Amino acid sequence: MAKPSSSTPDNESWSVDDSADFYGLHDWGAGYFDVSPKGEVLAKASAEDDAPSVPLMNIIEGMKERGLEMPAILRIENLLDDRITTLNEAFLRAIETY
Repeated sequence: MAKPSSSTPDNESWSVDDSADFYGLHDWGAGYFDVSPKGEVLAKASAEDDAPSVPLMNIIEGMKERGLEMPAILRIENLLDDRITTLNEAFLRAIETY
């Protein structure tokens, strides 16, 4: 884990939101990932704010229980389905517009 730089708050005032900002989670996560109040990274079923979510560590523990070894590539089916739907809808709008 990266250490906060000298331009970040000290550990006593560091928050979950500071971590999300520091790692750019909301930039690269496209709404599909978040941080829980406990500081856990969450994978969400869709980019909607109220979408169901699960901590990534729970997913990893389930994978290990099935005998999978780390590192592993994680493909979240709901996320992939949602991205394909979003992309398809964008193309349909473009076709209708142009």
